Amino acid sequence: MFLTAAETNVGIKKKTNQDSMLLKTADADGYPVCFAAVCDGMGGLAKGEVASGELTKHLSSWFEDELPFIINGVDEVHHMMDEASDSLIRLLKRCDVMISEYSERIGADCGTTACITLMYRDHYVVVNVGDSRLYKISEGEIDQITKDHTWIQEMIDAGKLTHEEAKYHKNRSVLTQCIGAMEGVSPDKTFGTYGNDDVFIVCCDGFRHAVSPDEFLRLFQTDRMNSEKSISDRCKLAIDINMQRKEKDNISVIVIKTTNQE
Repeated sequence: MFLTAAETNVGIKKKTNQDSMLLKTADADGYPVCFAAVCDGMGGLAKGEVASGELTKHLSSWFEDELPFIINGVDEVHHMMDEASDSLIRLLKRCDVMISEYSERIGADCGTTACITLMYRDHYVVVNVGDSRLYKISEGEIDQITKDHTWIQEMIDAGKLTHEEAKYHKNRSVLTQCIGAMEGVSPDKTFGTYGNDDVFIVCCDGFRHAVSPDEFLRLFQTDRMNSEKSISDRCKLAIDINMQRKEKDNISVIVIKTTNQE
């Protein structure tokens, strides 16, 4: 089963919260399934919240209407997760076109990131566009599973910036991919497995600018999170720390703990 919590805060500066989140759990063929997404909207005239909200609405419909057919149609879990991720990518590409056309109609740019994970039968897949991230905590170690679609990440990959230099660079939030605000998207997909008491953190960039992965590791220790309330309390504490450190962006996170996996 999964213990989950989702928390968001407008932050200390912005008047609107342009983040949208989706968190769903269900039972499929006797196995628990978890589906989570964090979408960080951006755009003038507060239209970023429209972009992120529209995307989470379509993701919710996908979970209810399409995923059951995928699960029932493919017996082998690896093939099922591959089919599900391909279906999600097609959905993101359709939403990219739809949001882009909406932007043209209203005469204002808007778009959204997306970090989406599906967890089922000890396997997970992550599909992401932009700089919202997924971290995994397992056996006392934390790993960043997703890779940012940002100018900064490209400079790091090219050896032109160090990770330390990137933390404070003025262009740290410049995206190279964004659903709706750029011409075409190429979402990444990443597969993996999980065991008992693993923790997954799905978050927007505002959640992790002022808090390091090592701090996440201490905040979200699995033995401190034995109920959904305790997970929620940990999320709120992390958000409070961000605001105390003057994070100016919206702050959103979903935390998922796996438990009693067979």
